[in-house]
Amino acid sequence: MKEIVRVNLENEMDLILAHKRAMKLAELSGLSLLIQTSLATAVSEIARCAIEHGKESQLILAVDSEKGRKMLKAIIRDNGDFSAECIEAAMYAKRLVNDVVVTKSPKDFQVVLKQEVSFQGLLSDNKIQSFVEYFSSEPPISAYDELRRKNLMLQDFAEKLKESESDFKILTDSMPIMMFSATNRGLITYTNRWLRDFLSGAPSELTNASSWQAIIHPADFSAFFKDLQNAVTRQIAFNGEFRFREKIRTSMSGT
Repeated sequence: MKEIVRVNLENEMDLILAHKRAMKLAELSGLSLLIQTSLATAVSEIARCAIEHGKESQLILAVDSEKGRKMLKAIIRDNGDFSAECIEAAMYAKRLVNDVVVTKSPKDFQVVLKQEVSFQGLLSDNKIQSFVEYFSSEPPISAYDELRRKNLMLQDFAEKLKESESDFKILTDSMPIMMFSATNRGLITYTNRWLRDFLSGAPSELTNASSWQAIIHPADFSAFFKDLQNAVTRQIAFNGEFRFREKIRTSMSGT
C-alpha cells in the first residue's frame, strides 16, 4: 500500500479537508465525477462519526493493489472503538463505495473504504508518486489549514533545535574550558559543566555584583565589573581575562 496523504480528524475544518482530499485523489486517479462524489461522501460520513465519537482519529488516503486490481483506500483509524456509534454511517458508506471493512485490534480500530480504479494501467509508480507530491505542496484551503501547516513546521524546527542544543551541551561539557552564555539583559542562560564544577554553581545574572565579587579575585574585580557593565549597557560582546579567588587564571567570555 502506498500512502498518499493524512488528515488528523479533530473538528469541522478537518472534515472539509478530508472530503476535499478524498475527492481530489479520486479525480487524479481518473474516476468519474459521480464516483469522486460518492467516495468523498462516504469518507465524510465515517470521518464525521470519528470526530464526534473517536479519541485520536486520523484519515489515511492510499493506493493499494488487491488481486491485481488497483484500489483507492480511505482508512479512518482511531485508538478507541466507536463502531457502535457509526453503524448507520458504515451502512450508508457501503452503498457509495465498492467495499467497507471494519477491523478491531488491541492497538486500534479501523474503517477501510475501498474504491476500485477502472483504468488501473494509468496508475504507474511514477503517477502514484506524483499524487504524493501534489498533496505535499497543495495550497491550504483556509487560514486554519495554513496555521496547522505552520504549527507542524514549527514543531519540526523545535525538535531539530532541541537536538542541536543537546549536541552543543555535550560538546561544551567535554571541553576543558569554562563557558557561559547570557542574554542582552544580563541573564545567564547556560554554564558548562567545567564552570559549574569549578565554582560549585554559577551566578544567575551578569549584573549581580555580589555574586561575581565572591568569585573574582579582589585585585581584578573592579576592572572586571566595569568591563562587564559596559558590555551589557552597550549590548556588545564581553571578553576578558580575570583571576578567580582560587588564584587560577582563566579566560571567560559571554555573549
